Parts: sequence; structure tokens; C-alpha cells
Amino acid sequence: MNESAFELLKRVAAQYEGASQEDLIIAIMKEAKLAKERGTLSANEIQNFVSTVSPMLSSSQRKQLDGIIEKILND
Repeated sequence: MNESAFELLKRVAAQYEGASQEDLIIAIMKEAKLAKERGTLSANEIQNFVSTVSPMLSSSQRKQLDGIIEKILND
């Protein structure tokens, strides 16, 4: 099953509803790493996700997202 970056985020967010922001970020990074290892999440899909979501975020949220994405891509 190929899971898009959007689907991955939706699934993890649903599983961690009510969790702290830190727990959610850790879970997203863990799931993204596993999906990359399985070959089901590409750097291109991640960048497409960022391009779509970034305009909806505040500058501080965008900065945080950029940091998370950098860690995912470089892991």
C-alpha cells in the first residue's frame, strides 16, 4: 500500500488525538522514517505535502514544519 504524506499525517494525527505536540511530532517522524524505509514515502511526496500545507501555516508553524521535514529527509 502506498500511503501519501497526507494519508500518513491523517492516520498518525487520528491515533494521537489529544496527545501533546511533542508526542505527535515524534510519532510523525517515526512513521515517516518507517514509510521511507519501506519505500512508500518519497522525498518528492514530502515536498509536495510541504508545498501544499505551508501557505496555511503561520510563520512559526512553517518554521517548525521545515525543521521536522529536514529531520525526516536527512534521517
